[in-house]
Amino acid sequence: MKGDKLTAKQDRFARNIFLGMSQRAAWIDAGYSSKYAVARIDSHACVLAASGKVKERLSELQAAEDTKAVMTVQERKKRLSEIGRGRVVDFIIDGKIKVDKTIPNVGAVESVKNKTQKVNDVILSEDTELKLLNPIAAIQELNKMEHVYETGTTVVNQIQITEVVMVRPEVK
Repeated sequence: MKGDKLTAKQDRFARNIFLGMSQRAAWIDAGYSSKYAVARIDSHACVLAASGKVKERLSELQAAEDTKAVMTVQERKKRLSEIGRGRVVDFIIDGKIKVDKTIPNVGAVESVKNKTQKVNDVILSEDTELKLLNPIAAIQELNKMEHVYETGTTVVNQIQITEVVMVRPEVK
C-alpha cells in the first residue's frame, strides 16, 4: 500500500469488514481477484486487514457510528431537563389525559394505561393512568453532570429549580 490514502478497493474492503463480512468475503466484494486459491485470498485479505491504513479506517468508521448512536452531553441534559420539568397537569387537556409529541416535556412520560370497565358491552367507566419518570432523579443526575455536589467546584451553568410539583390523578 503506497501513500497515505486508501484506494477505492481498500476502502470498500474496510467498509465490508466494518459491516461484519469475513475477510475473504470482504476481499472478493471489494473487487479483488477471486481466481486465486482460497488460501491465497485468505492470506492477502489477512495482510490487508492487519495494515495500519485499514485499521485506521475501521477506527474512523467506528467513531462515526458511535457519534450517531451515543447521545451527546447536550442531548442528555435536554432529555434529563425534559424529565425534570414534566408535570401531570401538562398532560391534562379538556379534562382528559393526552400524550403526544406536541406537548412539551413529553419525554417525562413513563407509561400511559387506559382502563375501561364494561358490562354487557356497556362502558361503565374509562380511566387513564399516567405515570411520569422521577423528576427528582433527573434533577440529581443533571446536578452530577454539572458537578454541583463537589466541594470547591465553581459551577458554570447552575441549574435552578423554581418549581417541582407532583400531581396525581384521582383514583376512582
